[in-house]
Amino acid sequence: MAADGKKMSRSERNYPDPTEVIHTYGADALRLYLINSPAVRAKNFIFREEGVRDVLKNVMLPWHNAYRYFVQSVHSYEEQTDKTFDPNNESGNDMDNWILSSTNTVVEFVHEEMAMYRLYSVVTSLTKFFDTLTNSYIRLNRQRFKSDLHALTTLGKVLVIIVRLMAPITPFFCEYLWKNLRNVVSSFVIESVHYTSLPTADTMPIGKSIERRVKAMSSVIHLIRVWRDRKGLGVKYPVKEVVVINGDQQFLDDVVSLEQYILSECNVKKLTVSQDKKKYGVELKAKPNFRVLGPRLKGDQKKVGNYLKNEITQEELSMLLEEGSVHIHGHEITTEEVAMTYKCDPSKVNLCGNFDVNSDNKTVIVADRAEDENLAQEGLAREIINRIQRLRKSEKLIVTQPATVYCDAAEGTALSTVLNKFQETISSATGTSVVVGRLPAGVFALIYLQYQIMKEAIKIALV
Repeated sequence: MAADGKKMSRSERNYPDPTEVIHTYGADALRLYLINSPAVRAKNFIFREEGVRDVLKNVMLPWHNAYRYFVQSVHSYEEQTDKTFDPNNESGNDMDNWILSSTNTVVEFVHEEMAMYRLYSVVTSLTKFFDTLTNSYIRLNRQRFKSDLHALTTLGKVLVIIVRLMAPITPFFCEYLWKNLRNVVSSFVIESVHYTSLPTADTMPIGKSIERRVKAMSSVIHLIRVWRDRKGLGVKYPVKEVVVINGDQQFLDDVVSLEQYILSECNVKKLTVSQDKKKYGVELKAKPNFRVLGPRLKGDQKKVGNYLKNEITQEELSMLLEEGSVHIHGHEITTEEVAMTYKCDPSKVNLCGNFDVNSDNKTVIVADRAEDENLAQEGLAREIINRIQRLRKSEKLIVTQPATVYCDAAEGTALSTVLNKFQETISSATGTSVVVGRLPAGVFALIYLQYQIMKEAIKIALV
């Protein structure tokens, strides 16, 4: 069916030109879109060009970005260490084991679905996997890719497995990746990916323990990110301390085991875990939804509402949250009728700081927003790093390309202080030589821009 819901008609031309679709999005993106449609079940479906575009955006581009990042990281590693990349390394790193386990889970799933001729379920699992690969594994291990051979080896293994797995479904793109990977990994001797066999799940164990630990870590990272978004506090600015509260000691142990990733990803200076909400002045609060409760409670509405707001105990609120209901004055009250939130009242305990709370059903984070001069300066340094990286990207400089920037801020400003204090840090983080001062006369700049950061001006020239 055409996008207008009518049958495709040559005379009406109510469908996009297939040649143009392939030229714009690629044949493999179109194949994936059709595989994910009711067409493979011999059913009608409405063809929408934006659906092909979404496959390109959500699957093909993240996949290509992961491949490109791997190639750039290998070149950078070889230049910095003067060694040839060797893919035959086993890693004991937790995150490496996790992504290999996640890859194995995808391999197992695809085999099961293809055996049952359910090709249409493959795209959804791939979208989730590439989100995990790019936004979790690669993002959390950025520093390791600069010097750790095990991280590079693991990413290379994952890419090779996925290319072999997807070769029957996206043949052209997989062949393109395979031939390019052969230029990076010299041990590849098979000329075409289509001469290889499909990877099998039993070649790698599925690590349930590490998957559980990463799931715990990811939930804490998500809570901190959501809290930052709500408070308008960008990740560039450090947070003094975050306390993670959960009644399950196994969960807390899992969080501690991957603590360094949380600190790095969320820009937190200190992470504390606890099972004791009272210690940090955290309490559950209930707000009854009278639009829902009123018609059902009738004459008892005021009595039950007052109890929910002023008299209910923390034990009863915990029961309501965990079990979904609690009995009050002869009425069963459910979580659908009451809004549950955690509040932090530092006045009830001996805490110093500016505390905020975010939570899900089982975990509470208490974040200390208290600022000092050092934290503020670190945030400004990250802002400058971000601007330099943007300039490099705009000029299409790859990671290994050397460059120099001149950074000029008025003397006596916070930005000037940060430039002098964090000059080496900024240079290391951007892979760019940083010179504090104006662009000398006669020196040609690739790009020269002025930025406003926290109401102060800074001029940056990339040469």
